[in-house]
Amino acid sequence: MIYNKREYKQYIRSLFADAPADEFEQYEQEIKDSDKKRKNLQKQISDIYQQIHDTTDETAKKILNHKLETLRADKSVILPSGELIITRFSVLSPEAKKYACTSALLNKYLTQEIVQNNPLQFSTYDNGDIIIDFDILKESHLHELTVDIRDFVHNYMDDNPQIVNHPNYFLQIYSSVPTIYDLNHSIDKYYNRKRENLNAYTASRKGIEIIETYPRQKLQLVRMHTADALNFESDCMGHCIRRDRYLEKINTTAEYYSLRSNDPSQPFYPFATIFFDEGKLVEIVGKSNHAISGMQRVQLIRDYLKRRFNLKNDYDLISAEKVPHIDERRFSIALRNLGLIPDKNGRYYDLYDLPRGQVVEFESCPVTARNLDNINRRSISTKSLWLQGDHGPHIIDKINTFYHIDTLTFAVQYNYGDIQELDLSKLRGIKKLVLSSANLRKIKNIVFPKDIEQLEMWSVDFSNIKDIDLMHCLNLKKVSFRNSDLRKTSTIKFPPSINEIDFSYVKSTAKMGKRLERLQSILKYKQKVRRTLKLDKLSKAFQTLKKYGKSLC
Repeated sequence: MIYNKREYKQYIRSLFADAPADEFEQYEQEIKDSDKKRKNLQKQISDIYQQIHDTTDETAKKILNHKLETLRADKSVILPSGELIITRFSVLSPEAKKYACTSALLNKYLTQEIVQNNPLQFSTYDNGDIIIDFDILKESHLHELTVDIRDFVHNYMDDNPQIVNHPNYFLQIYSSVPTIYDLNHSIDKYYNRKRENLNAYTASRKGIEIIETYPRQKLQLVRMHTADALNFESDCMGHCIRRDRYLEKINTTAEYYSLRSNDPSQPFYPFATIFFDEGKLVEIVGKSNHAISGMQRVQLIRDYLKRRFNLKNDYDLISAEKVPHIDERRFSIALRNLGLIPDKNGRYYDLYDLPRGQVVEFESCPVTARNLDNINRRSISTKSLWLQGDHGPHIIDKINTFYHIDTLTFAVQYNYGDIQELDLSKLRGIKKLVLSSANLRKIKNIVFPKDIEQLEMWSVDFSNIKDIDLMHCLNLKKVSFRNSDLRKTSTIKFPPSINEIDFSYVKSTAKMGKRLERLQSILKYKQKVRRTLKLDKLSKAFQTLKKYGKSLC
């Protein structure tokens, strides 16, 4: 169980960052009062039926029938049989429905992953209750997956408003999906199907107004005025700007902008989304809510903000007093996506204009592969580097020029393209390597860095990889291949240093499954021995065995 449940509930609320706290209470109160509201509506319908039965005035009957049809259409769900019924779910507002459905999914998949597997190694009480550190959670791969689930629910319900007829709808259609990683694979398939059906050339021009053009950079800034424009932006960028809440404000208090291509070979394709409300900055995001890829794009957005808010230079953008904004959290994310990032003490730095001869220490540093050439990497020391974008030539050499990196994460949606061998052997100084939801289907071989101590492969498809060799990783202690597809993998070789493996929910052959299960039990026994015997006693035990010519295996 989760110990800090109240804070966990607040975390799920925080995913709906564009709704004020009182609206959450309103949603939850709606859900609590839904049965009472359902009964009241049923009584209203019964009363209208009675009025229709009692009246002889044809005009009055038509008015009552129209009122009845409208009431049922607005507050009913359609069963497969075609019957209209009123339920506790159908009487909720559209936003409350989305909140209920998203909460149901997260309360299953996110909670299950944390409680059953504790992948982020949170502290626990003696009774097994987990104490979630929300700062760690928000910087993790789980948070990225959670945001993707939230956006998917909203986009799906916008596309299919009549189909989703109860809060557990998504739990039922994904009933055979065991984990949060499988769920995100299914979500990716949903978006891929949508993109295949999308006429991008036509859709990219719907409902937009060109605000500024930048011929030299082959870019343009457009303002989006219609639902069609927001739909196209959301589909291409993989975020949730098509949600009802955004649509409700369009052309009123809200302004939505998109930095798009002005290249004839790829016209009007979006690269970044900007959102203002009541003249204040709300969001700036790249693809999949990541940082903005491409220095020209970053600088064009910075320059636009400086003109809009009458700022003198890029460093003025960091000042919360000079840039009107909605809230601090979203403001800091917008800055991060423009390369303006706080160090471990909270002081902001421009990632693309770091001081020479000085090392800046960051807790977390998200960057896109395309922008690495524009960063003074030798001035950056970070506990966690989140690499986003596409795998290109010399990427490993560029990573190695950072002053120091503890954990390297190839972020969700990172693209490896058509390469057949992923050679990471030259990576230096990385203690922990993470590949999250990586698509390795065209890769036939991976060579891992020899110095890593932890390896995490979350929801990775090893379809073309027959052999995984970790024998040369002499410091490797922990390995996780959680929820990965190993059905075509025949051998996995571990170094003697290995202490712990996690192959939960992997898809593998029966033979491989038995091998992994046996190794897991051996490692658990090894850990038990270590906990039981003190180091000096353990040393004496080995000396005794050596004396009598025996060995442990």
